Parts: sequence; structure tokens; C-alpha cells
Amino acid sequence: MENHPEILSYKGFLSYQITGRLIEKLRDISQELNLKKSTYRKIVTLMVEMIENNYNYVNSLDRNIVNQSPQKPFFSFCRSGDHFTLKSGNPILQEDARALKNRIEHINQLHYQELKQLYQNTMAKGIYEEQKRTGAGLGMMKMVKISRSKIHYELVRIHNDLYYYTIEIAIETNNNR
Repeated sequence: MENHPEILSYKGFLSYQITGRLIEKLRDISQELNLKKSTYRKIVTLMVEMIENNYNYVNSLDRNIVNQSPQKPFFSFCRSGDHFTLKSGNPILQEDARALKNRIEHINQLHYQELKQLYQNTMAKGIYEEQKRTGAGLGMMKMVKISRSKIHYELVRIHNDLYYYTIEIAIETNNNR
């Protein structure tokens, strides 16, 4: 995963209040960047999905476990040529990391139409309601559908059964879809 100059970033524990502030900042930044409304909406949706994923995993962990992690949660939004990149990271339990990895790899190997069908089937069956922290459910599918790009991720063992999970997804700056 590459590093690029950040347009918007936050390091520390994420909450719904912080998410609201980040969305407000993104709104102001979107005017400076002269983003199309459709691109702005896609970026906001991706950002909210990523932060919610981050928030849910971190809040499911015991605070003592979270405090053992040398790396704290973060979110960043960057520009790289003709793409924007959204990136997020957080501590995650080994059992959740395994399930997350399997789901992301499954989603990444699907063609766009297959992904759309899986998303629709999942919505119709209500499977997502049963998934608490099983990882990479509807939110991940939604991110790939919106961005039309693969999810890049890393899972790095911190210690024992604690990993650090980083996710990155790109969206075209002039996305006409």
C-alpha cells in the first residue's frame, strides 16, 4: 500500500461524533477540490463504511487489549494522480482477522456483476443482520461496488491473538459512473 499526501486524516479512536466532524471537513474540502456531487457522495459513503468497520471492530475489543496495540486506529483520505485513496486501520482479534481476510479475498475475486448479485442476494436474505463481527459483509461489498476497485488490505500480527488491520480502496477522481 502506497503513501500519498493526505487531504484529510484522523488518528485515534473513532466515534460517531468524530465521523460527523470528518464528513463536515470533507464537505468543505470537496468544494476546494471542485468534486462532482456524485463523486463526493461516493467518497462520503466509502468513508462512512470504512470508519464504521473500524469503529465496530475496535469497540468489540476489551480496552486493555486495545491499549496493548502500539498502533492506534486511523482514517485518511489522499489524492494520487487520477484517484482518491481512502485508508483505515485498527486492531483486530485473530479470529476476526481470519474471517475478514476470507471475505475480502472472496469479494475481490468476483466480477462486478457477480458482486452485484451477491449484494442483492445478501440484502434479500437478511444475512447481514446475523453478522456481528464476522467481517467484510455488506459494507465491504458496497465499497467495491461503489469504487469499482479491489480492496487492498494488510493484517500484521501485533502479539498473541491481536492483529493490526489496514484497508485501502481507491476511487477515480473524475468518476463518471
